[in-house]
Amino acid sequence: MTYFYHTPLMVMALLSTVLMLSMTQAKATISCAGYLPSSYFAKIEARAPFSAKLVLQSSGNYQLVQQNKVLATDLENPEIFAKRVIIAQKSGKFGVINRAGKVIVPFAYDSLTTDYDIATSFVVSRQKNGQTYFGAIDRYGNWIYPNSVLKDRRAAKFPNYLIQQSTQAVISHAHYDSQADRDYFLVNERSKIGLINDQGHAIIPIKFDRLQPLNICMGKPLLLAATVAQKTALITQNNNTIVPATDNQSFDIFNQDLSPMLLLKNRLDSKGNIISSQLIDESGKIKLTSNAPITKLLYHQLYQFTQNKKVGIINSRGNILLKPQFDKIEDNFNSVWVMKNGKKLPLSDFINLKSY
Repeated sequence: MTYFYHTPLMVMALLSTVLMLSMTQAKATISCAGYLPSSYFAKIEARAPFSAKLVLQSSGNYQLVQQNKVLATDLENPEIFAKRVIIAQKSGKFGVINRAGKVIVPFAYDSLTTDYDIATSFVVSRQKNGQTYFGAIDRYGNWIYPNSVLKDRRAAKFPNYLIQQSTQAVISHAHYDSQADRDYFLVNERSKIGLINDQGHAIIPIKFDRLQPLNICMGKPLLLAATVAQKTALITQNNNTIVPATDNQSFDIFNQDLSPMLLLKNRLDSKGNIISSQLIDESGKIKLTSNAPITKLLYHQLYQFTQNKKVGIINSRGNILLKPQFDKIEDNFNSVWVMKNGKKLPLSDFINLKSY
């Protein structure tokens, strides 16, 4: 099992990882541990443990047994997720059963992904004639995507529905909003991307060239960088615009684990390199402007910014600790030096680095 923990300025790499994992045989995508509110995990811990037990058989497979009653058998590599369900394989095919042994997702899929800490929905795939077909199923065993023309959406009743109805879209888990107890998914159809919720509703139309989720696993409403025709905007999971679309613009999370959350609004050159940055809040209000990229020091929770060709220091809350006064900062692992008035001085002469 592989887990991915995301830090500020790493969201693009994480998103590509999520998409990649959704296309391989796997049981989990990313782990939200340490990011969702502690109240969410308290609810998980408060759940009663499985009363049934997984019993290893001589064949190497497992049975799910409760009070000598066999609830499920021939389970390969079973694992319990979030005290909610068991994900396993039968004859090499993935499926999901609940604690009572009821099949939520039939054992018919070549891959199945979920969030290890949440397990509220499952992205599945089937292969046929060299093609891969993706879909999503909720915690109750109902189709999330595709869900057209079905009056009865029970996944266990329609194991072939994915291939029959899918447009061969690639689907991946994008976000879990713990406040609303709702999942969101990126859907890529014919190179256009949108966002659907766990009821199958297209919250953000499938029309963008790129959608980059920013504050995933935070238990908050999702913010996304949305690009179409080379113009990028900052929008919410409900498709409300925070920062209008424009050319040569990008967004990233600055301090996703703090409140208030701040984002970076970057200006790019023709090659996609950052020219300058602004710190903005969740409403798009500008907190600080830098004439160069805002970058983090290697071993300290401090960031450098530039104004009028002078460099200053801010903390992870975006507060100015040292006004722009340095000509240059040299960050050499444990040693940080500044150039000021022609002299090279340790940054520790100006600020207590041990506090950061």
